[in-house]
Amino acid sequence: MLDNFDVALFLSGIGDILIWCGIYFLYAKAHIRNAEKNGSEPELKKLRIVFVTAFLITHIFYVWIGFEVVKWGGPD
Repeated sequence: MLDNFDVALFLSGIGDILIWCGIYFLYAKAHIRNAEKNGSEPELKKLRIVFVTAFLITHIFYVWIGFEVVKWGGPD
């Protein structure tokens, strides 16, 4: 059975993913505008790689912090 913590964790995960997608959308939009202004093609593949890398590094850090909190006597 789901308790309040599970529901909050699930909603936080969805919110986190939505925030990252929103930030990517805004950066891509600005990148496309700058490319149009300069008369070149936007390189969205490089932007995607940077965002995926940043997303993974950030969330690996979150997982590591979670392990450390539990290891040093955090909530069970």
